Amino acid sequence: MNTYSLISQAPFNKFLIKGQDVEEMHFFAEGRIIVTHARGWIGDNNHGNTALEAIEFVNKRKVDLNLSRSFFVGSSLYIHTGELPGFIFHGEELASAQELDDHYGDFITFEYSHTSGTWGAEVKARKFMTSYYTRIELTPLGEQVKAITDLLEGALPSRAKLSRYDVEELVKVKDKLIPLLQEIKL
Repeated sequence: MNTYSLISQAPFNKFLIKGQDVEEMHFFAEGRIIVTHARGWIGDNNHGNTALEAIEFVNKRKVDLNLSRSFFVGSSLYIHTGELPGFIFHGEELASAQELDDHYGDFITFEYSHTSGTWGAEVKARKFMTSYYTRIELTPLGEQVKAITDLLEGALPSRAKLSRYDVEELVKVKDKLIPLLQEIKL
């Protein structure tokens, strides 16, 4: 049975396997996918990622999550978590708290040895967010900005629409804006 290893391609982030770009990575165990990373790289770049490069992948025609080893189908990797030292799926966590909304994502950790100039010395057990935010929740200020945006959307002619970001800027100057609005006599 032929096996293939990941190849990093400087200066690009995507891994190659069997001469083609990796498009997504599925981390699986016990017959089910734990989490999907919809990119062909993980972290800042792949160069020297010895944990992933050490795995030998089998080329398969169809997905079989009952295998006890890593494989690939086309440009999709299926990484058996038992072959990735220190793998932990943390689940959904807050990834980015912003003024108007909070962004959440799925996080994983695995032992990651990297010796490029970016990282310097070897790093162990690095935590990564998988590719996309799982959800975005509005903060109380975000809820208020949305309510104002919705109100103005119905009141303004289509050529004079304000974006959510326009309304956010208006909210920042509300202390000056409110007295001006109160002075208006109709």
